[in-house]
Amino acid sequence: MDATPQSADQPLSADALKPLALRFLMDVIRNQRAMLDLQQPKRAALVACNWPAVRELEQKEDGLQQRLRELMQKRADLLLQFRQAGSAGRTLEDVGRHHGWHQETDWSRLTDAAKKLGQQLQQSSWGIWVLAQRAGRYYAQVLDVIAQGGQKQPCYQQNPDSPGGATGGSLLDASI
Repeated sequence: MDATPQSADQPLSADALKPLALRFLMDVIRNQRAMLDLQQPKRAALVACNWPAVRELEQKEDGLQQRLRELMQKRADLLLQFRQAGSAGRTLEDVGRHHGWHQETDWSRLTDAAKKLGQQLQQSSWGIWVLAQRAGRYYAQVLDVIAQGGQKQPCYQQNPDSPGGATGGSLLDASI
């Protein structure tokens, strides 16, 4: 039986787009796992102050982040194609619910895995960010003590004529 070829301006059906969406989800999961695999070595390298290893891991992470940006563009294109095919939804999960695919094992397994890995990656990245911020603060305090000859300089002085010449000031914690 001969299939009628679709013209270039005729949108694909949602059922024809489904395999593309499943492949997309597998690509996202693969990328998320690769990013998560870098998190523990990066944390260990930060704690050990192994800066060459941190730089190497950051280069790998940059490549994976670029791939993730490409995947997010692919996601936007897929969602546009689904809208052109008459599917409602702002996310692939919404599209799956619209078509009843969320009840299928493959679809639900992949969407659940992508969400779970995304949450784990977000939590792990946040932990590394907090670690780096605290380490930066600690090193700044150590440098300040060294610069002050072993004495911590107060932020505000009671007597502006005291040795040290500081007349006061304030600190702003930009991380809050």
